[in-house]
Amino acid sequence: METKKRDLTQGDLKGHMKALALPAGLGLLIHTMYNVVDTWFAGRISTDALAALSATFPLFFIIISASYGMGSGASALIANEIGAGNEHRAKHLSAQTFLVGIVLSVVVSLAGLWILEPALIELGLQEEVLVLGIAYMQIVFAGSFAFIFSDLLNAPLMASGDMKTLFYVTLFAFLVNLLLNPAFMFGWGPLPEMGFKGIAYSTITCECMAALYFGYRAVKEGLLDFKIGSDFIPRWRSQLLIIKHGVPAALNLAGTGVGIYIILWFLSGFGKEVVAAYGIAMRVEQIVILPVIGLELAALSMVGQNYGAGLHGRAYDSFKLCIKYGLYVAVAASLLMLCFGKIMLGLFSSDVAVLAHAWDYLCIAILLSFAYPLLFITVYSMQGLKRPYYVLAIGLLRQVILPISVFYLLTRILDWGIWGVWWGLFFFTAASAIGSWIYVNRVFKKL
Repeated sequence: METKKRDLTQGDLKGHMKALALPAGLGLLIHTMYNVVDTWFAGRISTDALAALSATFPLFFIIISASYGMGSGASALIANEIGAGNEHRAKHLSAQTFLVGIVLSVVVSLAGLWILEPALIELGLQEEVLVLGIAYMQIVFAGSFAFIFSDLLNAPLMASGDMKTLFYVTLFAFLVNLLLNPAFMFGWGPLPEMGFKGIAYSTITCECMAALYFGYRAVKEGLLDFKIGSDFIPRWRSQLLIIKHGVPAALNLAGTGVGIYIILWFLSGFGKEVVAAYGIAMRVEQIVILPVIGLELAALSMVGQNYGAGLHGRAYDSFKLCIKYGLYVAVAASLLMLCFGKIMLGLFSSDVAVLAHAWDYLCIAILLSFAYPLLFITVYSMQGLKRPYYVLAIGLLRQVILPISVFYLLTRILDWGIWGVWWGLFFFTAASAIGSWIYVNRVFKKL
């Protein structure tokens, strides 16, 4: 079947960037909105439910990091092959990515269920929050295959420059989740009343639908062909290559989950209101900064295809263009949070203490807006350049090493309290962003 790949090695870069980043950004915005819907419904149940959703986010991120990280690594490899004109090799890598997904699903589910209870107990959560969190994540970890195949089956589509499918799928999933959340929670029609667990069941159902459709589109566009049986015979060299590029990206994202866990560990001593506040403020921050994610995916595809085609100057121009527009997005995000942040926070909770702490964090997020395009776009551009270990190194530094040392200094030694966490986030995130931008520019200039 004739494919509809976008050739990013020719034509206007700005046009390609807009064609990739807009649907990807909108799709991810809608994807985040259905997570926001989950948060809103949790807030309608109780502050305990809201705190449980916030406290389990780092564990949830294990699944996201495994699926999204491995998917982006595979997408970078496939994009390189498409840029080099190796159609058969691109199909082969897509098939081997599918096989990797089967093993990855089993590993993530079993590992997640194993660490779940001790990880939440270590946070020192109140009993009510702990019980809700364990019940919620047991369902999510059991259904982790849905998240993994959703991202891995979308990998060849992203590599080929198809971001519209991501937009349409996430829009559909958002609408379905909006309906299923109350249906499962409150037991509409023949459905039993599931309460807080209903949020988890709704999420898994939507991800299953997304995975099926991504697979359908990949097959229809000729990017994945189950009729070529030889492509689905496990080839350890190809799978090791996918793992080599996917694992550093996955570990980088897992580092985000670990970083959030570290933040929550330092915050948990200040009470469940602070934990809940961080959760809702982070959701607001995610909503307004999401267009940057669209640009990072555009950078991955554009840099990947042009680097694969040997067009190093064009790959560098793609990187600089995405950074430029990312900074425009950062300015707009700052203004949105400054003008409407309190209103947005009020949608999730009416607890005065929760809202006060959430606004404190959001003020720091406003100052940090410039850092995210520098971090995200540099990281995904390095994936496009087939340099996965940089991704792992910057993630480990920013999300584990610096948080532990800086938070301990500011909260334990200098006794800054909660503000030690908020300002610590600002210091090490800003420093990592600026350092990463300087380093990646040097890498491009040496190509």
